This record gives sequence, C-alpha cells and structure tokens, in this order.
Amino acid sequence: MYMSDYDMSGAYVGWKPSKPLFISINTDGGIVRGDQGEWIGGYAKGVGSCSAFKAELWGVLEGLRYVRSLGFNKIELNIDSEVVVRVIKTGRSRNVAGSALTDQILKMMTLDWEVEVHHTYREANKCADAMANYGCSIGFDTQYFNSCPVFITELFEADSLGLSMPRLIPV
Repeated sequence: MYMSDYDMSGAYVGWKPSKPLFISINTDGGIVRGDQGEWIGGYAKGVGSCSAFKAELWGVLEGLRYVRSLGFNKIELNIDSEVVVRVIKTGRSRNVAGSALTDQILKMMTLDWEVEVHHTYREANKCADAMANYGCSIGFDTQYFNSCPVFITELFEADSLGLSMPRLIPV
C-alpha cells in the first residue's frame, strides 16, 4: 500500500490513564502504571521463537502474575491484539499452541480481583512494545523494572504528556 491508500484524517491515538483506583497494564512486554500515569513497574520476558499470538499471551500472563504479586486488585489490562482480547473475553481459542497459556490466564481472571480487558491500538502501546522488543534480547528470562528503563524514557514521557499520533486507516 502507498500512503495515498490511507485516510490521514483518522482519530488521534495515545496512551490514556486508567480510571481512578485502577492500575493499568499495557502488554506485549509490560508497563504497569497508576491512575495518574505514574510508573509502578515494568517487565520483559524472553519467549524465544513463537507466534505473535503466543508472545501476546505470555505478555498478558506475566503481567497478571506481576501485578498480583504487587498486591493490586483493580486492573485495566490493555492489549494491542484483538485476537487475544477476544480469546480472553470469550474463553475460547482455536489455537492449540496457546491453549495452556490461555487456560492459565483464564484461571487468573477468576481470582478475587477485578480485571477489565480492553483492546488498545499499537500507537498507544509503544512502551509495552519496546519492552517486548527488549525481551527478545534476554533469553528465556523475565526481567522486572522498578523504575523506567532508559531505553523507553522518551516514550514514557511522551505518554505522560498525553502526546498522540494519527491512526492511519486503510481506505
């Protein structure tokens, strides 16, 4: 496609804070923020060679495990894969390769906490995408970040300032 094949008048998209008293998790890798956009934590997981679907599921599972370990009980889970959102909301997947991960996620969703699942556009998920890319360099480990890592500082600050960008829509 060429740039002329896109509608440039589409909506502007950017990261948005969670509703009051909730924390937000943006997944691929993951960023956990408070309702004012403040840094709570981050994580990156090396998943090796696998499908994008399975990598997205790993990001969700690790995010839920992480915020559970931190003691939070009101979570907005923001995922940039519509397929993963649908699988979590319906509890059904046609992908056998991700079924064990899906089962673990669904089990976590039934715990004594409130988890709202939302789709977010990739343009509003740049910090989490950068964390996922970092995860590609750390083998099969999961690394946690108590403070914002240098490699996403500019993206995190742009989110905090409310900067947005146009969402290009194919015409």
